[in-house]
Amino acid sequence: EDLYHALFGPRFTDELARRGWTVDDPETRYGIRSREWIHRVGTPLADGAPDVAALSITAAERALEDAGISGSSIDVVLAATSTPARITSSLAARVGAALECSGACLDLRAGGTGGLAAWITATRMLGGGARRALVVAAKASSFYLGVDEPAIAAVYGDGAGALILQLDPGCESGLV
Repeated sequence: EDLYHALFGPRFTDELARRGWTVDDPETRYGIRSREWIHRVGTPLADGAPDVAALSITAAERALEDAGISGSSIDVVLAATSTPARITSSLAARVGAALECSGACLDLRAGGTGGLAAWITATRMLGGGARRALVVAAKASSFYLGVDEPAIAAVYGDGAGALILQLDPGCESGLV
């Protein structure tokens, strides 16, 4: 209900009926139970509002905390997004700087599969000499969605996840 109220206003039930939709359509059609936005779809961007970089940095900090390591121990940061905060600058470099990482920082822009591409790239870098890699995948779709496409807005949310991969030189198999 919150989603449709944000998209259609207080009389959202009338609009849902007009479209032949129900409140639970995102869950029954797509399996989506909840979504979060850092920006309210259809409203002007607020100064100082969080963006995909803020989401990415938070996810990366939590991954480092869970692993019990510091950003300075990361050899390579890979950031995947198709919704960058700035088109002409590196998301990975912003994440690396926030974590005090002096390793290589690379962006991957591969749409919905960007996180997987970053993960695969990180494994190749571990095979090539890096000891630890941080992979961050993030989206902030709310910055790009419009109220004129509510079905799309109902499906896309904002979020980020991060993982750390570490080389185990004694392991004879592939990824574990």
